[in-house]
Amino acid sequence: RRDFENALDCFSSCVSHGNFKLQREIAVIYQFRGEQEKANEMFFKATLHAWEQLGFPKSKEDPRKEMESMDITLMLDKRKEATDDKDMLHLGQNIMFLGSVLINLEHFDKALECYRFSNIIFQARYGPDHLTIAENLHQCGFILETLSGSPSYQNQLDEAHDLLTEALRIRKLHLVESHPDLEETMLCLGRVHHKLGHRRNALNFLTGAVRARDARLGRRNARLDDADALLQVGQLQQQSGNLRQSLSSFEDCLHIRQEFLGQDHPSCGELLFFIGNLLREAGDLDLAQERFQESLIILEKTCADSDEVADVLFSLGVLHTEQKKYSEALDAYVRSLHIRRSRGASNITIAEILNNIGLTYFETKEYKKAQIYHTEALEALTQEVGETHVDVAFCWHSLGSVHLELCEYMDALSCFQNAVQLERTDYTLQSLGMCLVHLNDNENAFVCLDESLRMKKLDTNDADDDVAEIQRHLGIIWTRRRKYEDALKCFEHALKIKTLNQTCESSDNDYKHLMSCLDGALEAVSELYGNQHLNYAKLLHQKGNLHGAKKEHSLAIEAYVETLRVYKTEYGDSHLSVANTLFNLGVSLNEKGSPEKAIRCFTKALRITKSRLGNDHLDVADTYDQLGTSNKLILNYEEAISYFEKALQVRKQAMGGNDLKSSAIMHEMGK
Repeated sequence: RRDFENALDCFSSCVSHGNFKLQREIAVIYQFRGEQEKANEMFFKATLHAWEQLGFPKSKEDPRKEMESMDITLMLDKRKEATDDKDMLHLGQNIMFLGSVLINLEHFDKALECYRFSNIIFQARYGPDHLTIAENLHQCGFILETLSGSPSYQNQLDEAHDLLTEALRIRKLHLVESHPDLEETMLCLGRVHHKLGHRRNALNFLTGAVRARDARLGRRNARLDDADALLQVGQLQQQSGNLRQSLSSFEDCLHIRQEFLGQDHPSCGELLFFIGNLLREAGDLDLAQERFQESLIILEKTCADSDEVADVLFSLGVLHTEQKKYSEALDAYVRSLHIRRSRGASNITIAEILNNIGLTYFETKEYKKAQIYHTEALEALTQEVGETHVDVAFCWHSLGSVHLELCEYMDALSCFQNAVQLERTDYTLQSLGMCLVHLNDNENAFVCLDESLRMKKLDTNDADDDVAEIQRHLGIIWTRRRKYEDALKCFEHALKIKTLNQTCESSDNDYKHLMSCLDGALEAVSELYGNQHLNYAKLLHQKGNLHGAKKEHSLAIEAYVETLRVYKTEYGDSHLSVANTLFNLGVSLNEKGSPEKAIRCFTKALRITKSRLGNDHLDVADTYDQLGTSNKLILNYEEAISYFEKALQVRKQAMGGNDLKSSAIMHEMGK
């Protein structure tokens, strides 16, 4: 109930009546309340009591200090030899009590000796299935798990697992599923499985412990220990890819911490940081930003220049980069860098931030600034780990990418060669190969790109944009070798991927690379089949669409006119491909300010579409809509309204008239 004052009164009364073992319980309460001096005093008294009960010689020194150098197992052996059989059980209980006090004092080695020793006594008296045996086994497992981070105990997690598993088996024989002792053993077993890498088992035990706690007392009576359990559950769920479940566990943990420690406690700030990272991983960038900012406010109250604040700022920088808020990203990175440098962070940490600043400047096309920061990152990292460490490869690669954008191909080549020498991966080989293409070293470029492509096919799907870029450069190489069939295959593969991945947010580089694929494919088709071939026309039509999307209407019109010439030759004047090209040509003419010419295109397209698809097809409605727009541009409003109404009538029959396109047409009409 957390009614500590009444608990202390009761325990103190018991102690005054001779139950000195309860001094340990009093110490635990003081420790929980943060009254460490009082806790230490009571732990000292509890230790003295255990010392006296075991008949150890009195010393002028503090027994807690004396214990560090003593052979406690040897002393316990002597005490056992001097104890009558009828008093052996009492001896075991006193040894076990000493072990419990030593755990609280963090003398884990000595505590482990006590529990192992007392367990031998209890096994002889009680047999294998007694609850006292379970308590001993649990404590031994707990100590081994706690010490698993120290070098001398790293290999004893398996023993901890076996001890805790047996303790759980015994406790399940005697206790209900919601009993706190079962909960404690499951928590400890969960931590052991986590450290052993058994995520599924760890998650099962930790969630089982939390459920036991909830079944017994409900979440409203949660303890601070439950927050730690929920944190571990959340981390395991995150590692297993269960992001939403992990988020729920983290939020439950946060609520408990806020209840016990207050809204502004640093541990709440750290947890909000975890939640922010999880939300970013799940793709909820706006909410992730809110959590990071809440975390930052709390952590800056404790220390504005702490490592924790630097961590949050770095994650904010990554988040803002993903949001394409590059100015905010740079601000966060620079603040994080300032804190790290002021606190003497390692060059590895400094290099990571510098490299991210460089990558951000790269995204904003400020290549000279990017070059400065990538160079600094390279220098910092090589100072820390040496020139041959594998992590240095990423710095070389980032610097090479900047040189490549600046058309400094020999400098880029040197950087990429250094990166490949340190880490021969798909992305380092890809960049080296692309650089060699720029330098017209086709033989070596082909070797690098081919090896990179084989690596990527093992790790990525076939629609990855890097695969498209490799195929595009391979197409360039085949074209230079006049192997046009191979070139066309590569360009068509790249086009398929790039067209699939194209969005309204595609960058200028994406557009440039897609246009390069089209030009390469057009050259290959022209060499193989001539520029009167249907495939040539289809590629030209696609090129016209791309120019149109980039508002390059003169180039789009040029492509459509040439496409139309081939289509009419191959299909005749009444084919749907001719109608589609006429429609797109009309749109570009409207955009370029030639609505009269556009009307002629739309009129021809309308005639073909009606004859092929019927009067009620949506393509007919779209053509009416464009005819309305063209007439509106030449101020022929009556004709424009007539066409808009025809478009609405067709759409109403096909779609019910409640779609977005119908709303847009009504807006054009002024309705």
